[in-house]
Amino acid sequence: MNKYEILIDDKITHISNGITLYRIKALRDFGDVKAGDLGGFIQKEVNLSHDGNCWIYGHAKVFDNAKIINDAVVEGKAEVYDNAIISDKAKVGGSAKIYCNAIIYRESGVYDNAEVYGNAEIGGNCIVLGHAKVYGNSGVYDNAWVIDHAKVFDEAVIQGDARIKDSSKVYGKAEVTNKSVIAEVAEIFGKSRIDGEEVIVKGRSMIENATVINGKFMLGANLEKTSDYLFIRNMDSQNGFITAFKDRKGIGITSNFFEGSLKQFKESISKERNIKQKEYEALITIIECRLGGE
Repeated sequence: MNKYEILIDDKITHISNGITLYRIKALRDFGDVKAGDLGGFIQKEVNLSHDGNCWIYGHAKVFDNAKIINDAVVEGKAEVYDNAIISDKAKVGGSAKIYCNAIIYRESGVYDNAEVYGNAEIGGNCIVLGHAKVYGNSGVYDNAWVIDHAKVFDEAVIQGDARIKDSSKVYGKAEVTNKSVIAEVAEIFGKSRIDGEEVIVKGRSMIENATVINGKFMLGANLEKTSDYLFIRNMDSQNGFITAFKDRKGIGITSNFFEGSLKQFKESISKERNIKQKEYEALITIIECRLGGE
């Protein structure tokens, strides 16, 4: 049995594209919807599944080939269109817009004036709100938040309990995970990886192709400007890298073979007895000049 009907005589014309949308009316009880309840607007039946508890409330609009399925909810003045899919127990509300080939699933929520588009995915128990934008081939997963005026795009991945906020940007093939916080007008891009329970990147920091990890040897990196870190690549035949950054104890070092403090890095290098030792000793001098000694 169908759970709703399309009210042919209760229609509106979308102000932007001239598409005619029709209000829906519940035919039976399901979820918190009662038979006779009026819903939002759709263009055609494919926009809202008759299965599950999915529903469109208020003045929300779903059109083109967009689909609301399972137990998903669209409410407020939100719009879902193009080929976007809202599934599982996901919610879209406020004046949010989901379009292109974007997918929102599991128990994620997109609210306020946020936009998700392109081939972006929002999955898990994520929150995207404010004027935030997630687009391109990017993904936001687990319990991550993208809020305020933050932007996540290209092939960037935000996961864990990460927080992307203020007017910060994460793009390229960057990954931000764990409980890392990217704030203010900081930018994370290239193949950077920001991973830590207390890693904070803020101010006017621009982190490109660097790896900043909060490991067992360090408290959190706290980067407020680009000069708070130093990234060097192609250190050896394995195309190794070293990132030096300020943490709460002094200077932290992350590389493809080491994670710890600058002091521990010095001790490790002092045990080397080959040509690399001189290179790393020179690098330590550069790090201390740039970031200060410990």
